[in-house]
Amino acid sequence: MIYLKYFVLYSLFGFTFESFVFKMSKENKHSGVLYGPYTIVYGIGGTMSIILNNFLNIINNKYLNIFLCYILFLITCTLIEFLAGHIIHFLLNIDSWDYSSHKYHFGKYICLDYAFIWGLMALIFAKLLNPFFHDVLLLVPNYINITCLSIIILDFIITLLHKKNL
Repeated sequence: MIYLKYFVLYSLFGFTFESFVFKMSKENKHSGVLYGPYTIVYGIGGTMSIILNNFLNIINNKYLNIFLCYILFLITCTLIEFLAGHIIHFLLNIDSWDYSSHKYHFGKYICLDYAFIWGLMALIFAKLLNPFFHDVLLLVPNYINITCLSIIILDFIITLLHKKNL
């Protein structure tokens, strides 16, 4: 259940983070493709980073652990972004982001500049912030998390039906 709590937390964080970035850059955009205040790409990326971090904690060398985590987070988050971009386009026929204008892009959905940022953000969250979040999330009752997940799933279904005009 803790990983589902991570998913909800990082989805909410992703929405908040992107909304802040959009506000600072004066872009009038909505983070994510769903109607609610969550961006599930961040939820998936954050949760996968925590899973990878827990797996790599078997490496006792601190610097090797940090280096390997960063590389794996960079690759994993970039892969998630790539797959999510294609899935969103396939299901909803929209492009939530498009890196085609960036110098080091690979198609629409990934670029090297952001890959390094995603790896660094995942490293900061997994190594520095997650120990605190973990303790707090253990205090959150499961029914609250199940309610949040149900709202996200319902929002996904409503979005899918609305975008497909069903």
